[in-house]
Amino acid sequence: ESCAGDSDCASTHCTGSVCCDLACTGPCAQCSSTGHCQMPADDPACGTIPCPADTPCRDWATSITANRCKALGQCKAAGDCGYLNAPAKTYCALYQGMASYALVCDGAGNCGSPTVTCGADGECAVNPGVCCWTITSTSCVPRQEDCVAGINGFRSGCDESADCAPGFICCFYTGIGGAHMTCNPDCPATVDMGSQWQLCNPNKVGECKVGTCQATNTGHLPYFICM
Repeated sequence: ESCAGDSDCASTHCTGSVCCDLACTGPCAQCSSTGHCQMPADDPACGTIPCPADTPCRDWATSITANRCKALGQCKAAGDCGYLNAPAKTYCALYQGMASYALVCDGAGNCGSPTVTCGADGECAVNPGVCCWTITSTSCVPRQEDCVAGINGFRSGCDESADCAPGFICCFYTGIGGAHMTCNPDCPATVDMGSQWQLCNPNKVGECKVGTCQATNTGHLPYFICM
């Protein structure tokens, strides 16, 4: 019912000249014509809500200027802004420590270490860690020097060029010093009495500098290489 003050209402709440079930004051609260306090979709009293700054792995909306109500009596906040995450494996930074290595987006807005497939261990964080393969087992180790794979194994620090910094590609090398996978500026066919192949992702068109991306049964190499 219409009212001129709180004393006119059994609920003791006169809001906007209507008797309301609640006090219904503050932002994002309005009393309906039937006397029920409810949340509107928008309330100018919320003002312009600024969004967080963009990061290499997340593109935030600039601000919220419409549909600013989150709950009854509550405006939206910066954390309610929309965003778009960069695809997984997007290069986001170069880590400078004992060595330089690439960091990549995880698809959820975070920038961190890339991962490689590590047999039964699943995905293994690398750079500076590594997946250590032997003829009988696999294991994720925190540093490349912790893997002594020997003649029957290898160290896997990448499995596609997206694990590397811009300008580098992922190479599988066999020869002096033992087999290993690492990010290099190039992947020549032969070097130091050994061989190299570019590793690749079969779902990425045109990744191979030479040849096409194919599955391989070279030794016990469980990856794809450019041939």
